[in-house]
Amino acid sequence: MYGENKTAVTADVLEAGLILAFCILTFAFLLLLPGVRGGQKINVLVRVGVSLFIGAFILLCNFGQEWEVSKIRAVTPYRAFSHQELHAEIEVKIGLRSVNITLRNETVYEGTAGDKVDYNERFTWAWEQGRAGFGPQAGHFNQDFRTAQVKGTPFPILWIAEYFTFDG
Repeated sequence: MYGENKTAVTADVLEAGLILAFCILTFAFLLLLPGVRGGQKINVLVRVGVSLFIGAFILLCNFGQEWEVSKIRAVTPYRAFSHQELHAEIEVKIGLRSVNITLRNETVYEGTAGDKVDYNERFTWAWEQGRAGFGPQAGHFNQDFRTAQVKGTPFPILWIAEYFTFDG
C-alpha cells in the first residue's frame, strides 16, 4: 500500500558530510603543519586542532539528529480502517532542527501477504512558528504533518508526529 520512501534511514547524510568536511580540513592542516617554524608547531597544532574540534562539535550538535533517541517494539494498527495488526519497531530521533520517525515491521498478521514495512519520515521545523492551524501560513512542522496525513503515512508515525505539532 505504501510506496518506497528513499531517504537515508541508517545514516544521516548531512552529518556524514559535516564529518567528512572536517576530516578534509584536518588533513589539509596536517599537510601545512611542516611549514610552520620550529618552536611554534606544537602551539599551532593545539590551537588549530582545538578550533577544528569545537567547530565540528557545534555543527554536529546543531545539525545532528541524535539529541534524544528512543526505540520501542509495539503492536499497532497496520492501515487505516483495517483490523490488521503489525508487530513493529518504532524509532524516534530528535534533533535541534527536526524529528526522524522510523517504522519497521517484524511480523505482519491477517492476510497482509508478507507486506514489508520499512518506512522513514523526517519532520523539520523552522525557528518561527507560523500561524495557528495547518494552512499555508502555518509553521513548517504543521505543513509537513498535514502533507504526511494526505499522502497516507502509517498511523504510528502520525501518532508520534502529532505530539510535536503546536495545534495537535
